[in-house]
Amino acid sequence: MEKLDTEVLLKKYELTVQQEHNHYESYRTHVKFYVGLLGAVLAAGVVIVTRGPEQYHIAVFAALPVFFFLISWYAINAADTGYRRWLETVTTISKIEHLLGFTEEIGAADDNSAFKWSTEALVATRHLRDRNNYEKSEDFIQDRMRKGNHLWTVRLFRTFQVVSVIIVIISVFSYCYASLGSMPNNNERHPPNKTAEGGS
Repeated sequence: MEKLDTEVLLKKYELTVQQEHNHYESYRTHVKFYVGLLGAVLAAGVVIVTRGPEQYHIAVFAALPVFFFLISWYAINAADTGYRRWLETVTTISKIEHLLGFTEEIGAADDNSAFKWSTEALVATRHLRDRNNYEKSEDFIQDRMRKGNHLWTVRLFRTFQVVSVIIVIISVFSYCYASLGSMPNNNERHPPNKTAEGGS
């Protein structure tokens, strides 16, 4: 492979850094949108249950968990896609930084012995340490998809899904219990024959 020109690499680096910023902002926007949507659905359900006619309560308890589950499912997929795109740009940036020599020791600036960071690279040590733990960029992406803020974001939406299932179970049991309670017992349907019991 022919060595890339430094100017081309710098231009690519600039564009990729901008992409990295855009992908992360898009990821955050999607997360905030779905969290806000779940909050709005929950608020609407609470308002209907507390202030609406009683005949709408059953419909709310039936629809609310369905909305929770579906919105959370879409949210997890959107968050995973956005976070993966961001991680992919991070790996691209790291490759360009290596080609540009940003990961090498910078040496003494103008032979100034007072410069204390000459044995360090331009890239922060933390980032270099993270990269060196993985053989391939895909390994880095797969591992990071299960860590950090994204892990807690996914867990948040999973919690909404679990809550929706719990609401369904409680609603079904409540409905069955109410149905059994409203059924007349045998004594009420067939009162004893007092004449037969007293004899003639």
